[in-house]
Amino acid sequence: MFFSFGNLPMIFAKNGRCLAYALLLSASLAGPAYAQYAPPPPLSTSSPEGVNYRSGSYSYSDGDLAIGGSGGEGLSLTRTYMSAIDVPSDIFMGARGWTHSLQGYVTAAPIPTGPGEDPPLPGRQPYVYTVTIGGRSATFEGGSRYKPNVTTTGGPVGTYYPTSTPSTLVFNGTTGAGYYTFTDSDGTVVNFTTGAGGYISNLTMPNGTRWDWTYGSDNRIKSVISNRGWAILFNGYTTVCAVNMASVYVNSTSSCPANAQTVTYAYTPGSYNSAANLLVSATKAGAATTYTYTGADKLGCVKLPGQSVCAIQNTYFACPNDPANSYPIQPQARLRDPVISQTDAASRTITYAYATNMQAISNNNLYLCNSYNGDANYWTVLDSNTHITTNYGTAKDVLVDPSSSVATIADELGRPFKIGISSFGLDLVKFPEGNEDLAVRDQQGNVLGNKRTPKPGSSLPVLEPVIGYPASCANPKTCGKPEYVIDPAGNRTDFTYDPNHGGVLTATGPAVNGIRSQKRYAYAQYYAWIRNSGGGYSQATTPVWLLAEERSCRATATTGNACAGGAADEVVVGYDYGPATGAIGNNLLLRGTLTTAQDADGVIRSVRSCSGYDQEGNQIWTTSPRAGLTSCY
Repeated sequence: MFFSFGNLPMIFAKNGRCLAYALLLSASLAGPAYAQYAPPPPLSTSSPEGVNYRSGSYSYSDGDLAIGGSGGEGLSLTRTYMSAIDVPSDIFMGARGWTHSLQGYVTAAPIPTGPGEDPPLPGRQPYVYTVTIGGRSATFEGGSRYKPNVTTTGGPVGTYYPTSTPSTLVFNGTTGAGYYTFTDSDGTVVNFTTGAGGYISNLTMPNGTRWDWTYGSDNRIKSVISNRGWAILFNGYTTVCAVNMASVYVNSTSSCPANAQTVTYAYTPGSYNSAANLLVSATKAGAATTYTYTGADKLGCVKLPGQSVCAIQNTYFACPNDPANSYPIQPQARLRDPVISQTDAASRTITYAYATNMQAISNNNLYLCNSYNGDANYWTVLDSNTHITTNYGTAKDVLVDPSSSVATIADELGRPFKIGISSFGLDLVKFPEGNEDLAVRDQQGNVLGNKRTPKPGSSLPVLEPVIGYPASCANPKTCGKPEYVIDPAGNRTDFTYDPNHGGVLTATGPAVNGIRSQKRYAYAQYYAWIRNSGGGYSQATTPVWLLAEERSCRATATTGNACAGGAADEVVVGYDYGPATGAIGNNLLLRGTLTTAQDADGVIRSVRSCSGYDQEGNQIWTTSPRAGLTSCY
């Protein structure tokens, strides 16, 4: 899934295709988690230095701003450069090749008529619709293209057919005045601005955390505001800042206030294409990272703050122009320039050699360019191999299949790691000595178990936990979460969930001495309090579901919402998110916990632990649990 939500006990999603957060993230979660039974860990399709094994393209990311914590609790801004992507000029300050994590939009492209197919009827051209959020994407098909057992629309109005994701995309209203709604597989709902090519307008997570976007007349983002009291503001092309709205009054069209966490950018016209801006520096807290470009305005050198040499320096193969186009400057033809070597700050060199399973190709770099061959047809994409060598004596090979998925990685010792990838994500990793991890899935992509087979001849058993999901489900907030998990030893844990937000309600563990221990969770809706223009505080418009209480029994069974052994056997943990009086600001950060249980002397006591945060939501102090502490603020 795109997001994990802080202070909500959550179980891992059913598959790895959940989009909604490259706006990006993963939070530290209370409650049960069973990551050891999740699918095999993801394998990157790019080198550690950012070169894509299939295409030779280069990518690079840098975090510029972060406020309010990880997950959906706060906001952050991460820039990403992608050498092979023609990023629209309104995505990141007009800087060629750059995008960022708060960008979201829908694009459409017609599906060409295949050999022997009848052309579509007028107005029924089939399209591929791509939802992009924070640099990640999900695709859908709409129009008259036939799909088994699926009714498609002549769109854009209607529901589109997902190509490789359990998410949904709907165009609401009329073609001219409607808008897209994207629902991710975890229940996150994203609405876009009006029109067939909308930009992200608002995003609501299952727990109610909501982000709202405001745009300028040029369609560039002006602000992103969270209902937890955080904001990221864009001042034109050059300045972006993060603001704690519980402390400083700003609105959706404000400029950056003094003393805000800020990043500034500088640009220069391209040398290959002067119509394109190039980002040449990003400065945070007085420290500048600088960028220089090479060839067809490709990112060639990254210098970190205070450094005089490149942290990474790229050399690209120059793809030829399209011979059917006489214009000398062809940015589209040069998008596919592959990286052929890199040098780091220690003068270590990495070279990339690309081989393809094809006949009569004299230059495999030209294949990566997708250039025309002699009869003016594009070459068919088959499997390919990338050979990576260094000047300090190591080498490895990566085999990529026709779907652009990594099939085999041979490490520096020549040992092959075989990879299996389906539309739901990574399914198989087979190690050089024969042991393997296999994710067993159902037709919906739910992980039914992660089968771990030991090396041949090993006396170790095959480990195969079982994960059970509901046979049918209409609520995406809970559909991707397991009803039970049975570990390799046969121990079963059962879960129930709150349909309002998908948080765990109960986690019932395996029996010990005939008693199944159970944790019970309760939730409540809380409102942030933010500065208003009058100098006081106003309640946020919408609430957020947060974990309010956790109960468990020490030795006896759970009966209803209590322990068979009574209050003396029960442990109760309450969660405190700050005052709701309106007298001070409140970002709904966890301010304290109150644990109530019977002490060794038979007396039931409560002990409190408190936390404090700076203006940017970073925890800066915490107290040890102690009795007699009546409040955290």
